[in-house]
Amino acid sequence: MFEGKQVKKIGKSVFEKTFLENAASYRRLQTAAHGIIENSLIDCQVKHLPISSRLKSIDSAWQKYQSKNYTSPFSDMTDFLGFRVIVFLESDISIVRDTIKENLLIDDDKSIDKLKPNRPDSVGYRSLHLICSLGEDRASLPEYKNITQQKFEIQIRTVLQHAWAEIEHQKNYKGEHVLPHDLQHRLMLLAGSLEILDREFSSISATANEYVANILKGSAEHSDDGLSGIAIDAYLQEVFGKHGAVAPSLSSLGDSAEILEELNDFGVTTNADFRNLIESVNIGILIEHYNGRPSTNIHGLIRDMMIFFDAARYFEEAFKNRWGGTSIHDIPYLKEGTGRSDIATLLRMHDIELYDDEADSFWNA
Repeated sequence: MFEGKQVKKIGKSVFEKTFLENAASYRRLQTAAHGIIENSLIDCQVKHLPISSRLKSIDSAWQKYQSKNYTSPFSDMTDFLGFRVIVFLESDISIVRDTIKENLLIDDDKSIDKLKPNRPDSVGYRSLHLICSLGEDRASLPEYKNITQQKFEIQIRTVLQHAWAEIEHQKNYKGEHVLPHDLQHRLMLLAGSLEILDREFSSISATANEYVANILKGSAEHSDDGLSGIAIDAYLQEVFGKHGAVAPSLSSLGDSAEILEELNDFGVTTNADFRNLIESVNIGILIEHYNGRPSTNIHGLIRDMMIFFDAARYFEEAFKNRWGGTSIHDIPYLKEGTGRSDIATLLRMHDIELYDDEADSFWNA
């Protein structure tokens, strides 16, 4: 159980003894808080690096106690346990903060927003430090017994902010007199550049979201724009969503150049062309076939859309031997989507091998 109020400074031996007595509770708190933070990030769907955490060592905790005016270190010290959440966009920090606030008790008075400069000309370390506890609402649950009041720290920062902090920490460049003026100046320029990059990444992301919203509204402004992966994902997510289904994602593959080239060869080069393609095929058959399948099937989905639209044209203009096989179990589905009873013959004419998934052999009937 965590120590209550103390009336005076304690010696090192007492400090170390109490620290060790509390160690098991700290580890329980670490496990519990990690799970809550992780689930919070899943809920808000913010992409992030793996959450890291650490417990202060006895020596580190003692040194901090000596440097502060704590009278009750195990109540006053708020970073015995610390977590770090690293996100990709600066705009995601506020989303993470808000979702953590919904799931943990935040001490606003002790939390520090180091994202905001303390004066107009200051640059350098940037991070949001939240001082949290599990909150008394969890106190009655056995798994949280005696750990709900102990405070801990959550640092939230971007990848670029983290890179700066690590460089500054590893090289111990804090303070104005550590480096010669010219090197200090270069270091501050770098800090400012990283801050600008962070803001630009967030701005691009926000603009991309606006772009998607506009094309889904059918904005004439973007109908003739060259087709992009983000537009394909947006259209597919919209159509699948209307049917209560989940669309495979092109962006998750990290490489959309091949399928975009294939679409261009088929004559689908703009946002309007792709929307017309979707609206011209039996999307219900496609959704039933691809709903919930892994994202690697996105190329197959888009190819099937072109085949459904005009199979002969697809193989004449866009196929170009880019793929070489399909399951025999897809033949009834392809027949239904294309309206062609000879689809198997058409596939074999173009050297598409028909294989049996279950038998792991090729079908030559």
